[in-house]
Amino acid sequence: MPRPSWTRVIAVVFVGNTLGVVSNRLASQALIPWLWSGRAGSAGLFDGVGLVTLSAILLAAPPVLLGALGAWLARRDPMWVGLACGLWGFALIGRVPAGLPIAPGVWYAPAVLVILSSALGGWMIDLREQVASQR
Repeated sequence: MPRPSWTRVIAVVFVGNTLGVVSNRLASQALIPWLWSGRAGSAGLFDGVGLVTLSAILLAAPPVLLGALGAWLARRDPMWVGLACGLWGFALIGRVPAGLPIAPGVWYAPAVLVILSSALGGWMIDLREQVASQR
């Protein structure tokens, strides 16, 4: 199977980064504040743990999924394409989402986690190809 052109790879990386920014903005500015609205002070232990879990999933799942999807669509250098699909994480440095009661003030860490998570998504795609090629 011939390797896709660099134009396709660049388009995939651009779309992956655009979707990453959109998903993060949607989660941090709409979905998470909606989840926490009116519940932050009155939530019991289990409700609070559930809200924190849902918030973490809304923020953490898109980088891995977009990195894997980008690597699969590009079908070229999966780990590096996955990593490039996470460059949108740099947009998170220094930003604290309004209404997000989880760890305010440490928003340099999510940028690093987004980039590493995107690379992990591409790496997982690459692992599947490595296992298939060894059979």
